[in-house]
Amino acid sequence: MVYAFGTGEQGSYLPPIEGGTQVDAVRGVAVDAPGNAYITGDTYSPAYPGALPPPYPYPSLTFPYPNRMFVAKIKPDGQFAYVTLFDAGAAAAIAIDGAGNAYITGNAGGNISTAPVSLHAGPACSPSDCPAGGDVFVAKLDASGSFVQYNAYLGGSRGDWANSIALDTAGNAYVAGATQSSDYPITRGAFQPVNDVPQFAISGFVSKLNAAGTALVYSTYLGGKMHAGNPPAWDFINAIAVDAEGHAYVAGKTISVDFPTTPGAYQTKFLPGITGAFATKLSPDGSTLVYSTFLGGDTANGLAIDAAGNAYLTGATSSSDFLVTPGAFQPKYNGGPGEPNAFVTKLSAAGSALVYSTYFGAAGAVAHAIAVDHAGNAYFTGQTLDGLPVLHAVQPSFYGGTCYLFTPSGTSPTGAGTCTDAFVAALDPTGSALLFSTYLNGYATDQGLAIALDPARNIYVAGTGELSLAAATPFSYPLRTNGAAFIVKLNPTAETPFVTSKSITDAASFVSGLVQPGGLATIFITGLTGIDGIVKAKSLPLPHELAGVSVSLRLPPLSPDQPGEEIPAPLLAVADVNGRQQINFQVPSIGDFSAADIVIRQEGNVAVVTRVSIFNTPPGVFKVDATHGAIQHGADYSLVAPSHPAARGEIVIVYATGLGAVTPPVPDGQPTPNTPLSFTKILPTITIGGQPAEVLFSGLTPGAVGLYQLNVRIPRNAPSGEVDLLVSLPPVADNSQIYPTTFSRDSLPVKISVQ
Repeated sequence: MVYAFGTGEQGSYLPPIEGGTQVDAVRGVAVDAPGNAYITGDTYSPAYPGALPPPYPYPSLTFPYPNRMFVAKIKPDGQFAYVTLFDAGAAAAIAIDGAGNAYITGNAGGNISTAPVSLHAGPACSPSDCPAGGDVFVAKLDASGSFVQYNAYLGGSRGDWANSIALDTAGNAYVAGATQSSDYPITRGAFQPVNDVPQFAISGFVSKLNAAGTALVYSTYLGGKMHAGNPPAWDFINAIAVDAEGHAYVAGKTISVDFPTTPGAYQTKFLPGITGAFATKLSPDGSTLVYSTFLGGDTANGLAIDAAGNAYLTGATSSSDFLVTPGAFQPKYNGGPGEPNAFVTKLSAAGSALVYSTYFGAAGAVAHAIAVDHAGNAYFTGQTLDGLPVLHAVQPSFYGGTCYLFTPSGTSPTGAGTCTDAFVAALDPTGSALLFSTYLNGYATDQGLAIALDPARNIYVAGTGELSLAAATPFSYPLRTNGAAFIVKLNPTAETPFVTSKSITDAASFVSGLVQPGGLATIFITGLTGIDGIVKAKSLPLPHELAGVSVSLRLPPLSPDQPGEEIPAPLLAVADVNGRQQINFQVPSIGDFSAADIVIRQEGNVAVVTRVSIFNTPPGVFKVDATHGAIQHGADYSLVAPSHPAARGEIVIVYATGLGAVTPPVPDGQPTPNTPLSFTKILPTITIGGQPAEVLFSGLTPGAVGLYQLNVRIPRNAPSGEVDLLVSLPPVADNSQIYPTTFSRDSLPVKISVQ
């Protein structure tokens, strides 16, 4: 990872599955040749931290928007060149020309700036017809981010939305989206001059503006008017790209059975289903279709083209018979009821055949955007549930969490479900091999909405979500790191250490993904460099770094204005023995949190971030072999073993971890003093052979770090032989969620020999 940041002010549990609370989002990203990233999106924050002073005063709006648009330029090192706010509209996409001018499009209910309007094509949308917004806008912002060079509006008397923008080498801007207007501005000679669909139907459109933003070069509808069922026809164009000759390529979704297709195209008939994806190539003057084809499935969200004119499309499908090509990376449909599957398809330059087509990911995976490098590798981003194939991942584990359905007012929950994680992945030019794939997750719903590449193949992913990666990268620019809009810059060509939440265990019972504050834990990892053998801590207190490796525990944000605290972990050892790597550490002592991020760094650079549960974690009992506990006779400290069993009524010492807070507390990394003794605040219960045992002492072992001991009397009615010893803490209720849950906390049983 090169950098990551987030902005906004949403709490970790607020974003619902649908409806209710609004969130911030980066909806468009573009990158110039030097590696500067340009982003645009929306923020519902009353004051966007770090924003530069407005370059001009903002007028009152024709329509009230609860959000503000922003445009930002980020330098290659992650520092900000500018952040500019617009108190109107909703941004959808951004493009950059060779001089660093930014072109933004979206939907606006009034003028987005006080700059002179260069073009207003079509009638203004009236408030009664467009209560949620009005016209398409296209704005050109100069390289400094301080001056609007042109300010154009396109629209009819009903709602109009732009979803995507592209530029040609002459500086002409191409925008595409959807409109309800029968009087959207259309030019003479356009391919489809009339939108005669019924009221409330929606048609796609493609519009080309001249370089000055003063006139339409062409503008056309693109859609059908017939639907086999009851809903009116509608067609949405979600993405646009332009080749060197000025052909516009568009993709989206339709329910129109008569959506225009061309002879010889890959699929000319609408297949049975709710919606169908499509791809269309227009002539440079917008008067004819070079090709137009259905793709089956549900929707195409993202589109990119290569130098040869092949089109790369990505989106989501609920079709188990979506066509996949021989040798495809994922030939199997993994979707299910209400949970689609992502797809990636490469369409030939003629639009007549599939070069490759593959499903991707698990049920619930939806891809939103795609980019292609000069070699033909396809990079795409979206959102997913658990089951993503991962490779060279910076976040290899799914987090998800719980998200809630809300009433329209956003005040009352009506149900709960699993939040999605964002993801980014890359396929080779044949669509048969995975090059890179990682989750991008945080504490709520996360979605990758936009993607771009620079010449060095760094990947820029932007979207909505409270990414934990955003708090792992230091920035001098004052932006919140716990918000709901994000951008991440990744370098997948670098060797990436690999660890998942299942690779993090307590050090006693090796239960995956569960660690207890103050206790001992182990990380099993691959990809660390420069480690030979076992590197142990040589003295006490324990160090926070060994062999250039450090581990920290990052807590969830306490408030919208405060990122979560990051606490360094004391290290016992870092090892690489015959390629098997692990890190042994003490989990920092913290308060009442349900989960936290484990951040692993090497030579100060973030190597990997993954999440573990730290709330409902059970204790663990150390073992001397696969089954027998690390238990000593209290009289002489010899090991309890089948050849030297414990007697009924005898006091034995059981060594454990994860028994929780102690009093008086002992600083992390420090050995426990002999006096005063540190007792656990909660006395665990112990059964031996199913019989309750008397606990005489429960606390930290004097002279050791993070090691608990239990002095226990063997029950006089305990059965003889090899019996189970079980340590339990009281059940706990997680009241941080809308629907509280109670967790039991029992250790895994270990064997003890009793005579």
